[in-house]
This record gives sequence, C-alpha cells and structure tokens, in this order.
Amino acid sequence: MTPKSILLFAAGFGTRMAPLTNTCPKPLVEVAGKALLDHAIDQCAGLNIVVNAHYFADQIEQYVKGRDIKVSDETDELRETGGGLKHAMPILNSNPVFTMNTDAVWKGDNPITTLRSAWHDDMDALLLMIPRASAAGHLGDGDFNIDSETRLAHGTDYVYSGVQIIRTDGLVHITESAFSMWSLWADMLERGTMHGVAYHGQWCDVGRPDSISIAESILAGGVKCLIMKRPRASLVFQSARILPANYFTDCRPNLHLWPQRTSRRWKFTLTPAACNAASCPCFTKATLFFYRKSNWSLIWHRTSIFATHPPLLRPCADGLKSRFL
Repeated sequence: MTPKSILLFAAGFGTRMAPLTNTCPKPLVEVAGKALLDHAIDQCAGLNIVVNAHYFADQIEQYVKGRDIKVSDETDELRETGGGLKHAMPILNSNPVFTMNTDAVWKGDNPITTLRSAWHDDMDALLLMIPRASAAGHLGDGDFNIDSETRLAHGTDYVYSGVQIIRTDGLVHITESAFSMWSLWADMLERGTMHGVAYHGQWCDVGRPDSISIAESILAGGVKCLIMKRPRASLVFQSARILPANYFTDCRPNLHLWPQRTSRRWKFTLTPAACNAASCPCFTKATLFFYRKSNWSLIWHRTSIFATHPPLLRPCADGLKSRFL
C-alpha cells in the first residue's frame, strides 16, 4: 500500500539561508519567482498535504490559507524531523507516509511518482537518492550507498534528496517530543529494511543564498549540474566559491585559450570571446594550473574577476589534458 498523505517539513529556522530568513521562513524564500514551499507542493498532486510550522508559523499559515492544505502547529516547540512527523500523525492519518523537505527544486520525473513506483510492502522506508555527482548545490559528501538489492548503508555515493516513504510504527517506542529522523532510520538500517532508489532527473539543494542562482539556472535549462564543494583555502579566492572544471557539464561559453608551460606546470588563461546564453553566469578571466606529479593533474584554479555567480569553466580538464599534456 502506498501512502495517501505527505508531510512537508517547513518548521526549521533556516539559519543557513540567512539573511534571507531574518524576516521570513525558508520555505517562503523565492526561487524563479516561486516560493520553495510551492516548488514542493507542485510535486504532491493527489496527496493529502500537511505542512508543519514553527519559525514564523503565522506566515506559513497565512500562505496556505484557503488551500486544501493542513498545518501541523509546532509553535510551542521545534520538534525536528522525527518529532514533527510524530506530532503530525493524527492529521496525516496515513501509515506509511511521504515526507518531503522544502529546500530543494526538481526538474524531470516527479519524485513522488518515482518513489511510489519503487515501493514494496516489505520495506520500512524508501528514500529518494541523488547520485553525489549530480547533487547540485550540495555541500559535503554523500549520505548513503545503495546495494544490489536497493538496501541502504552508510556511505558517500548518494545524497538524500529529502523525500521518502516511511512506516511510522516505530514512533510509538520513542518517548521524546523532539528527535531526528535517525531515531527511526537507525533500526531500519540495522534490520536491512531501509531502501533507496536513485533519482535521474535534476535536483538542487537550496539551503543557502548562493544556491538560488544555481537552482534558477537548472529550472531554466541553463545548467545540467553544478556541485558545491566545501570551501578550502586553495579553492576560494576573493570570497568566490571555485570548483574543479570537470564538475561542469553543460555550459558552453566561447573561450579564448592561452597555454603557457614551465618544467613543473601548465598554466591556462581563459577569457570568453562571447556568451549568448542569458542564463550562463560568465566570468571575465580564469586561470587553471596543472602540476606535474605522477601525472599531470589539475590542482586548483582561480578567477581574477568574477560575476555574482560561481564561474562555470569549460572546456573541462580532460579536454585540456588530451590536447596539451
């Protein structure tokens, strides 16, 4: 049996999205002219929708007023994800149930449909997973690995998308009012009843202000994948977040390329001759360095002048290596 209800998590403080969340909850931050909450609601056709609310709860309640959406009021206490699910169960009236975070955008197959098609009654949870290489806007490593029988294990190959089907029977054994989803997941992982299915559309984690432009580019069709790495000193210059060139898969500025070689490194200076893609966040100058170790490898690169968006560098490192190294 597949769920008939979904809980949209909208209660958190949204601290990563500050200062945009200083005056409104993160689910009401707009991406491409639409609130993040609406991006989530758009995926939920045919389901009974419940939204939980704590931070600026009055704004959430006012925003969904007049729609066929119920609000799980958490103004008395922020209960985290597991506690929020337990608190909302009388309204959801469904077991299993869908849950969904409200800080992502999607382009491609409907994530709810993907989960519904892969769900089996012998599962206790089914999480929709994003291959780490496709997790646009996401910082850090992945969360899980998926084995040949779709069971999940701790690992880094896949990022949890924030959408799942989960059985709620285990909630009766948890006495705390505030707890994370891991309080349910841990036992499921140990018993091998927690599964995952990969999502093959495009997804973007919109947890920070600098992810908004990435999400908007994806929705506009301008960027296939842009991965955000945790900033390191060698990858951050003038407060710009700089990424290895071969992480970019779909940006085609027309580039001029000037290679220079010394005994230990190749230096490539790139400037755009023209760029007609309105959604492409162009840069005015970039420098890439390849250093000689066991093989020529791209160690880091930098931009000297950049626009407000992270630079998208193309051609990729492999293309440069095949031509010059």
